[in-house]
Amino acid sequence: MKIVAKEIFKGTKLNLPSLGEVEIPQDGILDIEDELAKIFVEGNIGFEYFSKDKKVETVVTSEEAETTEEAVEDDGLDSLELNDLIDLAIKSNLPENKWKKFSENTKNPKDLMVKYLRGNLTK
Repeated sequence: MKIVAKEIFKGTKLNLPSLGEVEIPQDGILDIEDELAKIFVEGNIGFEYFSKDKKVETVVTSEEAETTEEAVEDDGLDSLELNDLIDLAIKSNLPENKWKKFSENTKNPKDLMVKYLRGNLTK
């Protein structure tokens, strides 16, 4: 299934379960497994389903040209539950020994998982 990434993700690399490390092309279009596409789109982290009817813009809008920190606030990870963040880490093939300690933290596991995913999903 094809999905389209927001401008902030174009040119970055993702580590996907079945495909390994994948660079998001400048047009932002990725062709990935349906289940993984659903997680990316419904997780509101900066992806939408590709539509042939919709023109894919490669021009940076003023909103997307904001600083990386401001743009990251809009990635949708903050709105996900801890279980969804863990599922995203698993589906993205991130090493469990790295993220598990954050997910099991007793004080703020969700915040730690969000920070970990932000730092590792776009590498």
